[in-house]
Amino acid sequence: MGIHALSMAAVLFLMGITVISSDDRAGSELPIALAAGEWATVESLLNENDTIISASVRERLRGFACVALNKENCVGFALEEKNHRSDWRDWAFQFASGYPESSIAIQLLADAEAINGNADAALVAYDLAVSLDEKNALAYLWRGTFFRSLGDLKKALADLNRAINLDENVAVMYFDRARIFEALGDFEMALRDYGRALNLRPEDVDTHFNRARVLESMQDYEAAVQGYTDAITVDSTDSDLYFNRGNCFLELARYEEAIADYTQSIQLDSGQVGAYTNRAGVYMFKELFELAQADYDRAIAADTLDPWLFEHRASFYRKTGDFDRSIADCERALALDSSFSPAYAQMSYALTEAGKKDQALVAISKAIRFEPEYVSYYISRGLLYESLRRFREAVDDYTAVIRLDQTHARAYDARGRVLMMELGETGRACADWKRACDLGRCDNLYIAKQRGDCR
Repeated sequence: MGIHALSMAAVLFLMGITVISSDDRAGSELPIALAAGEWATVESLLNENDTIISASVRERLRGFACVALNKENCVGFALEEKNHRSDWRDWAFQFASGYPESSIAIQLLADAEAINGNADAALVAYDLAVSLDEKNALAYLWRGTFFRSLGDLKKALADLNRAINLDENVAVMYFDRARIFEALGDFEMALRDYGRALNLRPEDVDTHFNRARVLESMQDYEAAVQGYTDAITVDSTDSDLYFNRGNCFLELARYEEAIADYTQSIQLDSGQVGAYTNRAGVYMFKELFELAQADYDRAIAADTLDPWLFEHRASFYRKTGDFDRSIADCERALALDSSFSPAYAQMSYALTEAGKKDQALVAISKAIRFEPEYVSYYISRGLLYESLRRFREAVDDYTAVIRLDQTHARAYDARGRVLMMELGETGRACADWKRACDLGRCDNLYIAKQRGDCR
């Protein structure tokens, strides 16, 4: 039975709310202002007296007031601790009991249920909040945000559209709709809405950050750099902003600027592991091997439980010819996660370069066992089989790649090479090379035509 088929009293009963009569309501100005949606008064009361309610409830209400009043950088109202979330729910129930006819009171109760993990109760309350006041734009906003958290993007988008139709001047509505468009893969619409949000709140760091991140996803790195720079102008203490801008500089091959940003990110947050590893990669490119190793070491010291960090350092050791240390780091990664396929693959590469091809074959086969749809592993094993003169098995691996990706030019090219050069199957080889050429890899086909092997 839907919300509209029940009386409000019945819904409140099902939600466990005991309605308090108007004569028994607390006389505080705060609940009266809240129930009426007078957010400026709410904010003023919260700022004037920090003892009227608990700290967790006060921070949550300040956050809602910040959004409703269209202020910038509405941060700090996420309730991380369970007891704080419970305090918020207890308060919201009491408030809704006193003001069951207030759409805002029920909306706040819905939020309390949602952040306490009670999705069904939250949805009932959000639906009731909307039915109590179909012009409550904020109720649509928060219900839409709730739908997005559940992965129901269609309903989320519909609610955000309704919210914006009711009130075009609340930046968070555009911000949240942009996030929905992002999730739907519509980056152009996301950029448009982030732009509208910035028109209303030009110094909101999160909006600058998200807009720049979308531009980065679209590989418009120059524009993304400007976006992160705009965010840094607002808040120069956020390590993530420098880290992300550094990544864009890296994509643009502006290596000194990338190093500077990674360094600044680390200075602001010594636990910024990604900045260490990415800076190490730049140092590797510049052949500053001691600096690179120091950064890999610092990254591991900051997080000893991430197998990826050991894999990254293993790659460094392999590229500098220290195969024993590379293999040792792969073993450390596997001690943390015995199914971590990149470590088996990296170990295989090190063993191959160390001339231990049989052991390398065992390692890459384990990588394939744990990640059987990763085509690069089959390519690597195929090349190993070729070097061991196990040509039929090499063909089988290249065929496995083609089954997984029928547009993989290198696999057709490699299979054609083995079929032509080692197995003498000219017809199949020519067919593979023609397919490889269709996909942009034509060198072997041209040579074969010049020799008269392929027509």
